[in-house]
Amino acid sequence: VEDRYMRYFKIHWLHTFIDEPEYIFSEIDEEGYEVRKVEIFKNGNHILYSNTINSDRLAEGKYPSLEELNYEEETEVMQTIEIPKSEFCNVWLKYSDVLN
Repeated sequence: VEDRYMRYFKIHWLHTFIDEPEYIFSEIDEEGYEVRKVEIFKNGNHILYSNTINSDRLAEGKYPSLEELNYEEETEVMQTIEIPKSEFCNVWLKYSDVLN
């Protein structure tokens, strides 16, 4: 059964890559596609993505399942949880406010 509602995810990515984010917040539509995303880097920098901002960097195709997103390797760990809409919106507003 397909979920008919928006879903929200928070990824905590523990790694040693300088040019990759530490946190990724994603908004997924009812069909399973990413529609908005915030990437937050260890140095405090961030990047916003939506249909109108950096749209080419939204996930291609359907968003992976939690099982696919959670993994642990020797050099990196990705922990993904589903979060409430309010948490995603607070992060989106906090970082999009910086643009204004």
